[in-house]
Amino acid sequence: MKKLLLVLPAMALMAACDTPTQSAFAGAGAGAAAGALVSSKDDRLAGAAIGSTIGAIAGDYAGRQKEANTCTYRNSAGQTYQAACP
Repeated sequence: MKKLLLVLPAMALMAACDTPTQSAFAGAGAGAAAGALVSSKDDRLAGAAIGSTIGAIAGDYAGRQKEANTCTYRNSAGQTYQAACP
């Protein structure tokens, strides 16, 4: 768990990428590092592979949200909607 707390600030720094492709690459790198750190010694490669896949998907999604200059919001009823970012 302590290792994960060391990776979170690095992931936050990589979140400022400009394009969806850059965000996907940054997410893949951060996800691979986090996956390798939190997995057991026997499963480091699998953890890195799973982490990089999830990170790339999340980074691409975040990059597309920033590119469109729209943000996804959730109201008190649990419904999601998109509107211009503040």
